[in-house]
Amino acid sequence: MIYIQEFINKIKKVILPPIPVDHYSSRKITLLGTISFAMFILAVLTLINNLVFGITHENYRLYFVIVSILFSMFLLKKNQINFSIYVLLYCTLVFLLSVIISQDGAHDRALFAYPGLLVAAALLLEKRGFIIFSTITIISVPVLGFLEIKGILVNELSFSTTFVYIINTVLIFSITALFLRILVNTISENLDKLRLNEEELRNQKELIAESEYKFKSLFEGSMDPILLLDDNARFIGCNDATVKILGANSKHEIIGKTPADLSPEFQPDGITSLKMSELLIQKTKSEGKELFEWTHFRFDGSELFVEVSLSQIKIDEQSIILVHWRDITKRKRDEIILRESEERFSKAFIVSPVPLAITEIETGLYLDINEEWCRLFGFKKEEAIGKRSVELGIYPDYKIREEAVSKIKKYGKLDRFPSQFLNKSGKIIDTFWSAEVISFGGRNVMLSLLIDYTEQKLYQEKLISSEEKFRSIIQGLTDLIFIFDRKGKIVFQSPSVYKTLGYSEQDTIGRSPFQFLHPDDVRPTEKELFKILNPTYDSKPFLQRVRHKDGYYIYLESIGINMVNNVYVKGVVVLSRDVTEKIKTDAALNESENRFSDLVNNIQDP
Repeated sequence: MIYIQEFINKIKKVILPPIPVDHYSSRKITLLGTISFAMFILAVLTLINNLVFGITHENYRLYFVIVSILFSMFLLKKNQINFSIYVLLYCTLVFLLSVIISQDGAHDRALFAYPGLLVAAALLLEKRGFIIFSTITIISVPVLGFLEIKGILVNELSFSTTFVYIINTVLIFSITALFLRILVNTISENLDKLRLNEEELRNQKELIAESEYKFKSLFEGSMDPILLLDDNARFIGCNDATVKILGANSKHEIIGKTPADLSPEFQPDGITSLKMSELLIQKTKSEGKELFEWTHFRFDGSELFVEVSLSQIKIDEQSIILVHWRDITKRKRDEIILRESEERFSKAFIVSPVPLAITEIETGLYLDINEEWCRLFGFKKEEAIGKRSVELGIYPDYKIREEAVSKIKKYGKLDRFPSQFLNKSGKIIDTFWSAEVISFGGRNVMLSLLIDYTEQKLYQEKLISSEEKFRSIIQGLTDLIFIFDRKGKIVFQSPSVYKTLGYSEQDTIGRSPFQFLHPDDVRPTEKELFKILNPTYDSKPFLQRVRHKDGYYIYLESIGINMVNNVYVKGVVVLSRDVTEKIKTDAALNESENRFSDLVNNIQDP
């Protein structure tokens, strides 16, 4: 059974090869296979019948037909459709002609096979091929008749049927074949068109189904919120991303609402959300799409900023507006923070008590200045903005700016760079110049801050001059000067201390003055200094003995001045002078006076 099934499958493959994509070729292959198979079976059965009954004189024609049919099937298997058709038809025609001119009396029956051959040709051949084949077929009959009349062909042609009758019969069948050919072509073309339309419709349905599947997949799988609006401007669908971004519990809380229902009453431009949404939807319907920014409310009441894209589409022949949101909340908040920061910077820039200027780094072109800068340089705002620093002539030496710009480029900032400028009247301004690179109007510029220390410099110069004078005076004084801080430590001594007591600053600074006093004078000196710390105390001179570096004591007469609250002194100033010689002179004088008094008293006594 297995071998028989395989044989049948092989026969099927030969007789009915794979149908190509072309529907017309498919129809011809089916028809050709059917005719070939029928002729093959008929020829084989006839051959078997002849062999059974011992008829052998016409078998060579059957062999020819069988081989022709097999060769035609072989060509059909190789997809040579037209070649296969012509082989089958013309070989059949040759077979019929050979039967007609035979001496066996079968030619009458063969003649009536012509219409069937023409019908097969009408079904299988194209218009041009059919005209050629039918012409050859029809002409072959009278030609054979003429040759027989002339005696060129001698056979047993029966005249029981007149020659004219034969010709008329052939013509009738030929016309019938032509009519069948036209009818079959018309029906075939209509069937092909119908089949094509059906396949086209099926393909369109498949494409629509595939498109709907893709749309649904994109709709549900999108990370961005997507919604659908009907003609009444109400949401009829949304994806899970919409539910998530709005903080809703389900899609049912969104579906049925309008865009205005999920928005504040007014948009940032001051137009109501209801009116604005209606305008944008109408614009989308007329133009097909629209892109804009919108403010929504989440279900928890917080603001949601989105970029909205509206597109008009059709679903099931219904016009729908596809709504696509892109969350720009972070960007909007950053913009608000940036705008507030710029506003704060602008206010700080304007009211700053120090001169500020914004300039181009390379050219020094002034883009903005504040009032304090105008006051410092003496220019009006409109006189400076739009001009370069070199045009204003504010540099006594332009190398100052070149050096500053070089530092800016290298380090990205400038920190307390000593600089001299000229104001409008030509007066020199001493400043500390600080600067940083900032973004201004989408480009990098230099923000400069100037600290004017012109008056401070003059004061410092005066102070230095005063200190030098004070130092010169102190250097020339013979009196001793000490300064004690709040802790009672020596923080200053005049040069005369070294001359009088032999102590250098290294010997005394940071030490207590009581370390150098006579033990008997420590307590009285402490009391006196304590009194001096009282601002209302009127200080009086006091005497103490101070040890010289060489070990002996020197008498100093001192007076203290409270200058603890003086920012430059912050201590007690003690002025002292050496009175050792005076003490010794006074002691010698007293001793002399005492001796003189004793002498006078002794003289007066008897």
